[in-house]
Amino acid sequence: MGDYQPLRSDGEQDGTAMHRRTNVSSAKQDLYYKKPWSPLRKMAFVTSLILCFMTISVFLWVIPCEWSTCPSNIKQLGWDKTLYGLEMKGEMSVVKTRFGMYLIVMARGAIWNSSSSVRGQQFPPHGSAVICLSGSSGDVSWWIKLSSNPIELDCSILDVNNDGINDCLVLGEHGYLVSIDPESGIKKWKFWENLGLSIVLEKMTFPLVIPDVNNDGINDLIAIAQIHGTLHDVVYNEGHYLVLICGKTGHLLGRPINNQSCSNMYGLGLDDDSSVLSYTCKTGNSYSKELSQSLTDIVSEATKKVFTPVQKTKLKQHVSSGLSNEYSVGKHRLSLSRTGHCPEMCSVSLNITFCNDIGQKEPTNFAWQEDYIYIMNPVLINFDHTLTGFVLKFWQWPHHSIPDTPGKINKTKIKLEKISERVILVTFNETGEYNDIVKIVNASQTDIMQICSSEGCQPELNLQTDSMMIVDLDNDGSQELISYSVSYKRIDPTLPDISSLTPVSNNWELQSKIRVIRLQSELSKLYEPILHQ
Repeated sequence: MGDYQPLRSDGEQDGTAMHRRTNVSSAKQDLYYKKPWSPLRKMAFVTSLILCFMTISVFLWVIPCEWSTCPSNIKQLGWDKTLYGLEMKGEMSVVKTRFGMYLIVMARGAIWNSSSSVRGQQFPPHGSAVICLSGSSGDVSWWIKLSSNPIELDCSILDVNNDGINDCLVLGEHGYLVSIDPESGIKKWKFWENLGLSIVLEKMTFPLVIPDVNNDGINDLIAIAQIHGTLHDVVYNEGHYLVLICGKTGHLLGRPINNQSCSNMYGLGLDDDSSVLSYTCKTGNSYSKELSQSLTDIVSEATKKVFTPVQKTKLKQHVSSGLSNEYSVGKHRLSLSRTGHCPEMCSVSLNITFCNDIGQKEPTNFAWQEDYIYIMNPVLINFDHTLTGFVLKFWQWPHHSIPDTPGKINKTKIKLEKISERVILVTFNETGEYNDIVKIVNASQTDIMQICSSEGCQPELNLQTDSMMIVDLDNDGSQELISYSVSYKRIDPTLPDISSLTPVSNNWELQSKIRVIRLQSELSKLYEPILHQ
């Protein structure tokens, strides 16, 4: 094996090499001698370590935050989302959960051809469902099918398990009532299934919340239901009954109570301290009267137990949507009149008046009348009592949109209606001497394609009358305008329109678009006056 030796120059002698090695050893000792750091250098080093740690922390925990909780996203809230193969309908409900704000709305599937899906799952054509969207992004959080067509939805009046989050109550046809967890979409109970097969519910009113009846710590419910059949070996003749429902389990409490002198019962209500129940009784001669009865007596009669409320308190109740003709905000009053049947021949007239400080109406400062138009239920604007007004959404049909037989649609005929949907803001400055001057803002305009046949129309006008709301969706003190719009859209624009004598082709797809606008902060940017038509 060869002998390894250090490199050296040809003229270098061994003694000289040894001497140099000694000097190198001394030099190494001098080279690795560590001098003390100055205070400034120490401070710079510590600062650099802190900055490195902060940078790593930001990339690990701040940037990849959940979309619904990112602070930067919440401040810039404003989005639109399109869902396919379904028609949103009815009022929206906003729920505050541990994961942020959710928007929950009822929906029905496409009447005509649709192969679209929600979150990769087939949304049932002709089916019914409840959809939950993230309030910060519009992404679908969950959706569930319902076995009954939903009529009303409220996610603000009852917490069925005392977890601090209100659950959703959905009322459907034939007495269908279900409680849904807003975070997961899981059905907690169904009143319809708890009764059994021997009794029939024809219909039921949306229930009222009453104080806890069975001492399980959860408020209970009461409703008017039209029932007949056998329940617990008792035969109930067809009629209208008061029914008590357990808020925790959805089971019937006690037995239904019938007022035999009433051929119909409706208009159920509670007084301010939830101790007196009232309803309208219609007798056989069509005479109606208002009846009142102690809630304690009703519960005792139904359950055969003495009921003593723990405390008298006003409970939040569901407010059923319906068409109204009078709206008030600030010092302004809106009067709305809808006549006729759309689209054959319908018209609206709208008047807004200013009321002075003593409540007297002054001359109309805004008036509008138009044919072939339908105005949805207005939404009220009230921003810190400085800016008030109304948000108006309306559908407008072309004047030639008249079917062959007024009021009827041929069973073999499918008709495509093109409708113009517009949203306008009518606003007032409630401060200063010019608070009676109206300002009109054009918020949006879009075309709606509606398909009608003997099966009905989609989108259906009556299902779209409450498609707007104003709410603080991100709890930042600023109000947002939430609005949805439904239309059939062409998949391939090059293909011809549908024939009035043939089924709808696969070229048409049902779409629902929901939009969130930061109305309060962006209102000044939207001020583009529009012409009155």
